[in-house]
Amino acid sequence: MNPLSITDALDKLFSAMNSGFWLPFLLAVAGLGSLTMAILQAVKELTPVRQWFQSYVFNQWLKRHAKIAVENKNGAPSWCNARDQIILLATDCDSDAFFSLEIEKLCGQWNAAIQIVLDSPKQYPDFFSCVAARAQHADYESVNNRAFPPTLPPILEARLPEADQQNRHDTRQRFLEARTRVSHQIQRAVDAFQIATAFRWKWLFQIASFLVSFALAATAMELATKNLHPAQTVIWAAVAGFLAPIARDLLAAVQKLRQP
Repeated sequence: MNPLSITDALDKLFSAMNSGFWLPFLLAVAGLGSLTMAILQAVKELTPVRQWFQSYVFNQWLKRHAKIAVENKNGAPSWCNARDQIILLATDCDSDAFFSLEIEKLCGQWNAAIQIVLDSPKQYPDFFSCVAARAQHADYESVNNRAFPPTLPPILEARLPEADQQNRHDTRQRFLEARTRVSHQIQRAVDAFQIATAFRWKWLFQIASFLVSFALAATAMELATKNLHPAQTVIWAAVAGFLAPIARDLLAAVQKLRQP
């Protein structure tokens, strides 16, 4: 095929797009997407919606793991007490500050509190029981009861019979292995919470984006065309709501490529 004919064909295509309906429509939809994102960002910044959402999913997680702890015989925790103990260690009892954090920072503060609880499980029993709900019962009991021999000065330990020294070493090693397994299980549980919460937050944000874009597009169409059939309004508003974030991102990418 002649390269000239390909060029002519592309020129005709772009000319048709430029003079037709779709280019103005996509530009308008891109503007709709930007307006939608501005509205949602304002809602996120000016209202405690993130705090409400994360508080809800956090409470549900604790309730579920409190039941699992009972089933696995890893204590009988109160999820309310566990929540208070977590917030106490993470943000000095400031629940608003804790739940307003981005999910990565929230879980970071939670992990820092977990390190304290692993060293003092008896001091925060509900917290420890909830986060270690899925741990093996023997490992849970070993860590909870601090099942290792008291530390002796090296001189005194060296004076013990060889069998006692070996027994102390084996007991200490079993405790450290159990603590490591419990710690890994807790970390995976917190990571799973972070992944699931981030996914749900993103999904809800996408749904909210579509609904806001749909509402704005439908309102604009009703104001501009009084005689439009309601079904047409719904269809075109739904198309605009679906395309708005895509068109906005595409326009932003094109503008970024054009920058020197």
